[in-house]
Amino acid sequence: MGERRVVPYEPAHYIEAVGPPQPVDAGQFYATHPAWTALIDDRVAACAGIIIRWAGVGEAWAIWTTLGQEPRHRRFIHRAVRDGLWRIIAARGLYRVQAQIATECWPARLWAHHLGFTVDEGDMALYGPNRESYTQVVLFPGLSAKEIP
Repeated sequence: MGERRVVPYEPAHYIEAVGPPQPVDAGQFYATHPAWTALIDDRVAACAGIIIRWAGVGEAWAIWTTLGQEPRHRRFIHRAVRDGLWRIIAARGLYRVQAQIATECWPARLWAHHLGFTVDEGDMALYGPNRESYTQVVLFPGLSAKEIP
């Protein structure tokens, strides 16, 4: 199964995760916000984090590599992302966390729901790098479904 561990995110992890060609500064932006990387046998399996927009509001992101998508590693990646997400929410006192997901990518939407992103807030036409539509999903920590505005 390989040695599994979670380490602080580094820009080089992004480049390993998405592959070449990438600009020299690719992944630098994520390093300025809370983020982590899941490694398996010292290879990047996933990177994730929360971009802090302002006090109380964050934007979650995650990148899975082919290694992280292997069925035998999915539980480890899910738990690493979930635990890191909730650690940051608690540490930063976030009351809203949003994420954008390709509208037609149902596995990603289902996974986001399992992470707690239960509100589909809106469609984002032509948002993706290939002009695909995205959906913004939101997690409101500490609020029940009845309390969500």
